[in-house]
Amino acid sequence: MSAMNPPHDDVEDLLNGLLDRTLSTADETRLVGMLAESAEARSRYRKWMELHAALHWDYAGAATHVPESKVRDGVAVSPPLETNGIREADQRAFIGSLRLARRSLVVGGSLAAAGLLTLAIGWSALIQLRLGDTGPAASATSPRKMDAIVEVASLDGAASWSDGHTVLSNLTVGHKLSAGMVSLEGESAFLTLRFDDGTAVTMTGVSMLEFAARWHKSVVLRHGTLSVDAQPQPPGRPMLIRTPTAEVEIVGTILSVTADSSETQLGVGEGSVRLQRLADGQTVEVPEHHMATASLVTLQPMAATRTSQLPSSYRQTFDGTPGLRCRGKWMAADDRLPSRVRAVPFVADRGADGKPIVHYGVTVRDQDHGFVALHDDSVVAVRFRCATPSPLQVMIGMRGPGGSFAGNFEANIHTDSVATETDRGDGGANGWRWLEIPSCKFIPSCKDYPDLTPGLSVGMLLVDTLSSDASLEVAEVFVSRQVARADSE
Repeated sequence: MSAMNPPHDDVEDLLNGLLDRTLSTADETRLVGMLAESAEARSRYRKWMELHAALHWDYAGAATHVPESKVRDGVAVSPPLETNGIREADQRAFIGSLRLARRSLVVGGSLAAAGLLTLAIGWSALIQLRLGDTGPAASATSPRKMDAIVEVASLDGAASWSDGHTVLSNLTVGHKLSAGMVSLEGESAFLTLRFDDGTAVTMTGVSMLEFAARWHKSVVLRHGTLSVDAQPQPPGRPMLIRTPTAEVEIVGTILSVTADSSETQLGVGEGSVRLQRLADGQTVEVPEHHMATASLVTLQPMAATRTSQLPSSYRQTFDGTPGLRCRGKWMAADDRLPSRVRAVPFVADRGADGKPIVHYGVTVRDQDHGFVALHDDSVVAVRFRCATPSPLQVMIGMRGPGGSFAGNFEANIHTDSVATETDRGDGGANGWRWLEIPSCKFIPSCKDYPDLTPGLSVGMLLVDTLSSDASLEVAEVFVSRQVARADSE
């Protein structure tokens, strides 16, 4: 059943609430659903956020300041307009409407001056529509290159891009993308986008990211995890990351952001970052080697805490329901079997025809910046069973300072090569197997991250069967520098 476009007024009301920071949790979830299901809603959202960025930065400054280089004989001279086939009168009318909106913002203090914003977004829609009228070049297989903002620098997994009109369903390294939305699929997927100045943003796992006009770096992380390696930004123009609950202001640093509809977690590896909680406007400066959280709850003041040194051992036995960022079907213990997690399907990649490549796996996550330090003598152990023999993959996702992405590394074996347990009194009747993999046996899954650096942290551990459902169940994962079977008894 195809998704229906939401009513125009509903989208506009939600967008106004988003910019005014008055959306409830239910409305935030509703807006996310609209964006996921409706191309028209995504197009309106993108234009709305572009207008917000323009009002906040370039056009706001243009309305109040004329550079000396643009003054001749005491008369202000407008800079040349990039026409791209658009009538100069249309552009000047658009800029004029932005200036009107700017004056309204100065007087009224609201980003939702509805009448003026509607006027301005009308001109924005006109310009975007004409920019899109580029003939055969703007096809469903290639984004427009005339206004490219970022380039795909690395990719592992399935990713797509859309600007509300054009859809590119299979991104590849080298693609240049204009303003729009990028969606990443897969528990182990990652995608790095690079701006012209070398600033790199890396999405990991199931994530959705939007980026707007190129006059300053402004991205919206709808959900998922993003790590940033930012170059120094121009004075007065910090890079901005917007999430459902926070705004992150970056001048130049290394950091990671994880967001969903109710909470944003920030970790800083280098430099200093300003985090604002949208629910009440409170801000906090987060220095390097610190982290902070911004949620819908405002009972506690904003605060940054120093990142603690991670332990060298970690054990997860699924005795309780796994956390929200763990993936799998939890199964309670009974008289014969321990608590465990059953593998669930996920999109590992897509073929050239767009058909999904499905794996069945269990994902373990804890703290987003990492939950255990990995060393050159560490061992990753898994207690598992499968109903049918199958190739098995164990993957670890590494995190650097501040939670920055440091690559995925994998070990591949066949389930039949792992001995069945016989020391549980059942003669192995329940089919449980104990697998130990030294860290030196993990190989890079992508050439862009070739080295497994000792001392970095594990932020994700994935156990999956390839291309078929073998009824994989995982009862325990264990990471230690001197793991032994007796240690987990």
